[in-house]
Amino acid sequence: MFNCCYTTVASTLVSKLPVSLGVYGKQFVDFFYSMKGVFKNSFSFALVSESTVLKYINHLSHSKATGLDGIPARFVKDGAAVNAGTLTHIINLSLIQGRVPDDLKWPGLSLYIRKVIKLMLVTIALFLYFLLFLKYLKELFMTKLKSI
Repeated sequence: MFNCCYTTVASTLVSKLPVSLGVYGKQFVDFFYSMKGVFKNSFSFALVSESTVLKYINHLSHSKATGLDGIPARFVKDGAAVNAGTLTHIINLSLIQGRVPDDLKWPGLSLYIRKVIKLMLVTIALFLYFLLFLKYLKELFMTKLKSI
């Protein structure tokens, strides 16, 4: 909820602006940007490489808050080598097509991912407790065996 507020603040504020009176028409905007040295089609995106994606993933800070997806940076970094190729492909397709896949915009996706991660962590914790229990049983058995 907190992230949603900050990610939608710009669009919310823009929707509250009064309608423009036409002062900033196409001719005005073209002139403004030409004075800044920006001309039509002078900007383009370049495709990214897998090594670039890996570099940026590895620079993620553990101390920063999670993004909209709710996945901590630690988990993203741990799976970087496996997921970098897929992530690179998604990024490049988004750049080529000029849009973000609808599945990545689904608000329930982050909740689903958080539930899966939580389930995985609980499963790992239970497995570790089970291993500790087996170690305890082994020591108990060895103690009984020595007393015979």
